[in-house]
Amino acid sequence: MEDPRTHAMVQYANTYDALARYLGDQEVERFNNAAEAVAFLAGQRDQLREKRAEDAKRIEQLEVQLAGCGVAALGRARGKNLVVQGDYAWSGSYEDVAQLRMRYEKFLKVLKHAATFLKWPAGPLRDAQEEIREVLRWDDLDKRAQANGEPFTL
Repeated sequence: MEDPRTHAMVQYANTYDALARYLGDQEVERFNNAAEAVAFLAGQRDQLREKRAEDAKRIEQLEVQLAGCGVAALGRARGKNLVVQGDYAWSGSYEDVAQLRMRYEKFLKVLKHAATFLKWPAGPLRDAQEEIREVLRWDDLDKRAQANGEPFTL
């Protein structure tokens, strides 16, 4: 059976070593006894736990904000999915993505309207017309996927 005094000496040595690594040998000598040193370490541990908890909450919020950017990019930031400044999921990036999606949708409307009037001759303009048709096909596929509740991928 181990002598309690020996056990206490080992604990004290371990505490001293931990403090020396954390603070440096000169700073450790400011403590009058092991109890002060242990109290100091316990306070430091508690501060680190609080910081870790704060960091975990911030990481969770960033993950939610990133997901919101994805929702906005897919054009589903409407109705119940709409996020406004001050909401947990709102960020400046979300706002930028939502604005860009609105511009994209306006562009598609204009493009669809213009495409009905365009009869381009062969050559580079004909290639541009094909690219426009491709973009419009993507938009149609995206709308069908949304109607079926499926993600749209190219």
